[in-house]
Amino acid sequence: MWTMFAGSFQKQLTVVFGYDVDTAKAITKKAKPKYREIISELPEFEKGDRFKMNIVNCAMIGAFILSMPEHPDVERLTEYYAKSMMTKPMKWFCRKSGKNKFTPKDISGMKATATLKAADRNPYSWNMELYEYPDDSGYEGRFTKCGICVLMKKLGLYDLTPALCHLDYTMSEAGGVTDFVRQYTLASGGPYCDCGYKKKSFVKEMQMQARRSNTTSSDKYYRALRPTKPCSGSCRKRRLCKPFMAMWRSWRERATNSLQPCCTYRGFTALSPAFLSNPHGAFSARRRALTQRSCRSATVYGVWILRLLYYRKQRINGEARIGQ
Repeated sequence: MWTMFAGSFQKQLTVVFGYDVDTAKAITKKAKPKYREIISELPEFEKGDRFKMNIVNCAMIGAFILSMPEHPDVERLTEYYAKSMMTKPMKWFCRKSGKNKFTPKDISGMKATATLKAADRNPYSWNMELYEYPDDSGYEGRFTKCGICVLMKKLGLYDLTPALCHLDYTMSEAGGVTDFVRQYTLASGGPYCDCGYKKKSFVKEMQMQARRSNTTSSDKYYRALRPTKPCSGSCRKRRLCKPFMAMWRSWRERATNSLQPCCTYRGFTALSPAFLSNPHGAFSARRRALTQRSCRSATVYGVWILRLLYYRKQRINGEARIGQ
């Protein structure tokens, strides 16, 4: 573990705390024997205990804190610990673990850990209870005993424990599959430490349902196409906006009659409705500038850029005059 993370811990001493390179090297050199001393005093973990690496990481950050010239604050230590731990191999591990999240193997492993209750025999381990959400959106691991809290108290660094707890959010985000939720922590005086993992797909689906229930199709898709004068009744409550549909049928008819010239870039841009490029608010102002009988807009930013029809009409008139 020291070989994997020592370089990252040393580098972040300069990045986060502002120590120079020589001081960072001196802190790292001083922290190594402390780390070995802390590890040597830990009891042997059981074979099925999945939290052994957590206590090893705690021993490493504890050794670095004790080797620093000044006692760090929680906010800067939170940033330091997250950046030091999230190396490229660690991010890869989180992504790989995320792919197996919520699988039957993952659920059975969590249930086995909850049944083990290793903290009853090893104070530096954890006791956990598993609660699966009834809506099948994930599960929550509720910890009543925490080995990190015990070790940090022993090292005299218990006030900095919340900085270590925040790593759960960082690792969940790196996994890319879950949204981490938490209400209490033992380190902050809570009755337990809850680690909730919500499926990202479930959260997105719920957000989309909320949007659909609060926003109808006319408000969501045709926001920029509301007529100058309001409909009889609210457009937001109607499935289809009649004035918009009338405008759409008119534009479609004109476009269909001009398919041949549309093959050119000029023809395509001429038939493009301006609401695809105009900022919101330009619609009502430009709509009033149009005449009812002419397709040609009064300004460059007109709602219907249908100058093609105007040019086509002039060409036909010119051909007629030549024929005469």
